[in-house]
Amino acid sequence: MRLQKYIIISCIIILILSLIGIFATEQNNKFYDLSTGVFTGVVLTGMTSIILFLYEKNKIINKLYNNFAEIYFTLCVIDKNLGNFLIKKEITDMNFRINYKLTMEIINTIKEFDFDEYTSFFDSKFNNLLEQFLSFNLKLYNLHNIVGERNQGVLYHELTLKDLELKRLQGIAEQMLLPYEQQVINDREALLILIGKLHEYVVSLKLELTSNLTKLDNYHKFKISWDGRKSLLEKQVQELS
Repeated sequence: MRLQKYIIISCIIILILSLIGIFATEQNNKFYDLSTGVFTGVVLTGMTSIILFLYEKNKIINKLYNNFAEIYFTLCVIDKNLGNFLIKKEITDMNFRINYKLTMEIINTIKEFDFDEYTSFFDSKFNNLLEQFLSFNLKLYNLHNIVGERNQGVLYHELTLKDLELKRLQGIAEQMLLPYEQQVINDREALLILIGKLHEYVVSLKLELTSNLTKLDNYHKFKISWDGRKSLLEKQVQELS
């Protein structure tokens, strides 16, 4: 994309110079023919570059749309997982670890798209859209880090529960275990509050991504509108066991 942009800019400059040459050398057939030849060649090169530029731009926009639609689907799955997690309150590492793996998939999807591939050419509207997606990417990295921290918290809680059970099996008096047991309960409640806030954060990310993809759809007019695709993705998530 960047190469085509520079070629087009170069062609415009050479085109202007060759036009000046054509008018300035009308009386000199040799230089006139040279200027005309340059003009014709530059026009053909410029047209080819413009066609390639538009083709690459369309390709990149579709890739952006597909990648972030995939991310939306993954966010919906995480949203569903966390919702179930909070309802059942079954704090186990196995139940929660899947969310960390899903955020890792999101990070891998982000890395597939190189925002430097596209540099706008008299297109500030698309430039603004790119900035919004770039800003959103940072929030996705933040989500990955938060889920990793909560995963560590869930693992720690699971280990403390096993340690408590071990102490009971060792015959330690229940009275002596009460303070330790109360601490485990307090840690559990604190962890559930943090996971609840994480769930709210995921919901807010879904809303923001929906807004960004709606703007992209309004800009490009995809064959399947974002509203239609969003409904299909959410239906697929609901069908998951």
